[in-house]
Amino acid sequence: MADYTDTIDLATRIHAGQKDKAGKPYIEHVSRVAEAVRAAGGSEAQVVAAYLHDAIEDTLETAQSLRASGVSAEAITLIDVLTRREGEDHTTYIARVVLTPDAIPIKVADTRDNLLEERLALLDPETRARLVTKYQHALVQLGVRPVDA
Repeated sequence: MADYTDTIDLATRIHAGQKDKAGKPYIEHVSRVAEAVRAAGGSEAQVVAAYLHDAIEDTLETAQSLRASGVSAEAITLIDVLTRREGEDHTTYIARVVLTPDAIPIKVADTRDNLLEERLALLDPETRARLVTKYQHALVQLGVRPVDA
């Protein structure tokens, strides 16, 4: 991508109208993930991938369409690693992500964002408990200490 503004514009366009589990605009989630990766010293490709980490999984975008939009091959590789495969359970998915060290900080930031109290508080108790367990387990698999939720 030419710059981060182009990446933000692309992420905003492809996630337009999407809401997260708490009903908030989905672009807020990917923006927080990208900012966390940037603040932790992530590379340009990692920040771009953070903005677009759910593009292939949750929109009509493909690796080819992202490339045509100017996304670098390096960022697309990370996005692909971060894309959960059809039929892939969460534990297997995280185990696959761990095999690509540059993807780990993005997935950690994504998982920590999913555990933010202000997001979890908007969910029903059953969904909240299920997701907290899932995300805490993912953090352990990713090699980081779980957060209090």
